[in-house]
Amino acid sequence: MPKVKAKAASVLNNVKKRGAEQGDFMDTITERVLIPQVMQEAFGREMLAMVHRVNYQKHVKLANDVRFLADPNSDFATWDQLDDEFLNELLANNNSSVRGTAILDGVHG
Repeated sequence: MPKVKAKAASVLNNVKKRGAEQGDFMDTITERVLIPQVMQEAFGREMLAMVHRVNYQKHVKLANDVRFLADPNSDFATWDQLDDEFLNELLANNNSSVRGTAILDGVHG
């Protein structure tokens, strides 16, 4: 856990430095009491950052997985699945609707 130790040491040094600038110096007993608390906080923050990194990497892998990409040549993507009303609406070239758009209830895609 070198990152956690480094972050905890950095925080503790900054606290001691700011206190010294105001004339308040930290004794060794206070420092010993604070070290576990600062380490716990640094550990918690590092764990959260690690979870974010892992989630991000997993989302990137899933987003680029070709198994989940739409493929118009797939065996599951056939025109037979679409009813006549839907196809007429989709392929209609009249002024009342936009060509190439249609709604088919119960289908997500």
